[in-house]
Amino acid sequence: MVVLDDPPPVYEGIDRSSTKDKATPRQTPTLLGLPEHILLTILSYLPLPTLCLHVRLTNRQLLLFSSVILRRSLLPVWESKKRPAFTSDPMGKRRGKRDGEQQHQRSRELAVLDLFIAACVHEAVRAHESELHLLPSVSHSAERDIFDFMQPKARLEDLVIRYGREDGTIAAESAEQDEWKVSAGDLSVTLLARSAKLLLPFLSQHQKGVVSLKTVTELPRRESDSLEEIASGLAGGLATMRLMRHAGKEVFYVKE
Repeated sequence: MVVLDDPPPVYEGIDRSSTKDKATPRQTPTLLGLPEHILLTILSYLPLPTLCLHVRLTNRQLLLFSSVILRRSLLPVWESKKRPAFTSDPMGKRRGKRDGEQQHQRSRELAVLDLFIAACVHEAVRAHESELHLLPSVSHSAERDIFDFMQPKARLEDLVIRYGREDGTIAAESAEQDEWKVSAGDLSVTLLARSAKLLLPFLSQHQKGVVSLKTVTELPRRESDSLEEIASGLAGGLATMRLMRHAGKEVFYVKE
């Protein structure tokens, strides 16, 4: 026969009334309260249309997490549809002048990638697909617009900005704007079959007070020319010009 001792008085010496007063209210657990790696894992199991059209629009934190998953999931599809003649770097990572230096800049090509993602989601919803992980696609006309025109144009602009910052013609993103340097946000390029143009805003010679884009430098384009070669030529042409930036109600440039 086993004789058990009486259990110890667990609550002896504890003032229950004081414990009740000090009790903290229980907080309701939320999705955003999870560790980031667990939250990303959960979100990665959702259909891409759900991420793009619903979760992404909830708040800023979920917008960032959803964007990471959407871009990571569809970047291989983007690379497979990119035209072989054009390079691509929508995430904006590159090597700097010094070996091993990683530099980043805001990528205009990234905005085109996001547009491609939206087009894929639109096609998935329109076709009543519940999952987009296996068969993401866009319409033929949308694919032509994105990869024949928008992607190379945005990539070329990113390259011109990079080269211009390296030679000091274009102001650095984090630096205070110098009136003798071009702002990256002001420039635009036009990529045609036989030429490439770099444009900046200037005051119109025919309409007083009207600002319009005008060609600053233009290069002939051959079919074998890479985007890097074209960007280098446009940035080099810009470096030879003396331009003053006027920032007021309207931003425009004046040739000195």
